[in-house]
Amino acid sequence: MIRGLAGSGGATAEGFDGMAKGKEGKVTSLRLLLIPVVLVVLAVLIFAWYRPSLKIWYREARQERVLRATLVAIRDYNRGLEEEIASLETTAGVEDYARRELNLVEEGDHSIVVTRDGQILKAPNNSREAAVGDLPKSYKPFGAWTAFFDSLFNVGN
Repeated sequence: MIRGLAGSGGATAEGFDGMAKGKEGKVTSLRLLLIPVVLVVLAVLIFAWYRPSLKIWYREARQERVLRATLVAIRDYNRGLEEEIASLETTAGVEDYARRELNLVEEGDHSIVVTRDGQILKAPNNSREAAVGDLPKSYKPFGAWTAFFDSLFNVGN
């Protein structure tokens, strides 16, 4: 019989063999269960440690993407205004603007006014301007993940 250090009552070589033979299945299954649990706990601890930094990064990245999309929308809006200005330099462009915005008609034309409950219905004048103004509220900078990240980091519009 082989003893442990200085007769401390340690396990014998036979005892190790008995444990390896009899409890091998239980030890292996316990290790297989313990490994994912430990990994999940580590992942949660790491996330909790870095969450403040990730929250700041997410806010900045989200704001940058919204601002870039707003810039693109404003450039498109300006391009549309430049086209409208160019069209107003012609007689046909002025006539079209007068018909569309001022509801003026030429002699011989017929004007139709659409009403609902006695109120005149009219298309919004500046739909381009409204689209630019509403962009930060409606734009999803991270696609389908935006709502998840917003709730994860307590960030919203």
